[in-house]
Amino acid sequence: MKQNIVRGKTPHASARRAPRRSGGTELPAKDTSTRLAMSAEETAKALTLSPRTLASLTSAGCIPSFTVGRRRLYGVDALRAWVAEQTAKGGRHGD
Repeated sequence: MKQNIVRGKTPHASARRAPRRSGGTELPAKDTSTRLAMSAEETAKALTLSPRTLASLTSAGCIPSFTVGRRRLYGVDALRAWVAEQTAKGGRHGD
């Protein structure tokens, strides 16, 4: 089989590479209506916050959370209530 070599690559070199991921942080869609709690990563994504901002708000006691062992979890119902409260207050989380 004849190969066309252009600048050291075969024409099908891209076909051998692993497919690229779009962003790398995207979580699969999960139904939170039956879930009781989410991880910090899932919560940050759901609230469209950076993980660092979520950690800051959590350590300041602004966002309700709990631990199981060493793992920090966020209750889905508590988060929904917190979001509703923030919406009613106009988004001032420190008040």
